[in-house]
Amino acid sequence: MGLFENMLEKSDQTSKKKSNDDYILDLQKRVERINQMESQIETLGDDELVAKTKDFRTRLITNGEDVNGPILEEAFAVVREAAW
Repeated sequence: MGLFENMLEKSDQTSKKKSNDDYILDLQKRVERINQMESQIETLGDDELVAKTKDFRTRLITNGEDVNGPILEEAFAVVREAAW
């Protein structure tokens, strides 16, 4: 491989590392937001946890909320609590 190819590969690796680091930082922020919901979600009873499914459907289908937005974090917190 020549000098030019080596430079391109190094640049590409640097770019990928930056992209991965940004992605991991974003995931860490999401985990923090999920963990912040724990005290609120753990107070929900079984019926309230089940009712969250209907709430999520309404928010997604009727209200058009983005599945990758805050609802994803809340749903994860609910599922985690229901699993206990």
